[in-house]
Amino acid sequence: MTSAQTSQTSRTVDEIAEDYVEAYAALDPFTATHAGIAGHDADSTDLSPDGFAERIELVRRTLAELETAQARDARERAAGEAMQERLELQAEMHDAGLDRSLNVIDSPWHWTREVFDLMPTDSDEQWRNIAALLRRLPTAVEQYRQTMETDIAAGLPPARRQVVAVAEQARRVAGGFFPELVTAASGTVRSELDDGARAA
Repeated sequence: MTSAQTSQTSRTVDEIAEDYVEAYAALDPFTATHAGIAGHDADSTDLSPDGFAERIELVRRTLAELETAQARDARERAAGEAMQERLELQAEMHDAGLDRSLNVIDSPWHWTREVFDLMPTDSDEQWRNIAALLRRLPTAVEQYRQTMETDIAAGLPPARRQVVAVAEQARRVAGGFFPELVTAASGTVRSELDDGARAA
């Protein structure tokens, strides 16, 4: 293929970046909420082995596209280089199991708690998003358990002290944070939230 043909078929860095953000937000609603991307607040990130595999496949596919991406100016060139560096690091962390390892600071279990800190609560619809996500948390935690079991079988077990400490964190969250979270709501949505808090 000639350079002219490559130029015609290659996509720009901005196009690739926009598609990546949209696709990743759909695959990782927790990150979408953290980034302020609307439309995903009621959804839970798939924390199963398949979920992690799907997200890293998107990362690697995007890296391949960046190899032939067009940069129309210095700003877009710098953006492409920064994006490539970040995605390469993400792929390396995945291969080492660091993107899903259990620890007391930042792990997939913590994502299931911290996402609520950034969810808006100004309307009944927003509270219903919280109720829906609360109901989905048991599935998310079960998916993460499957991921940890897969990693253990692959020789990537979490440290015992981290397991014990996170279990204590989970106990405190279940007994305090979720029940307190829903107390600010009122009206018909409150019963939905109470049901969600009990499920979580």
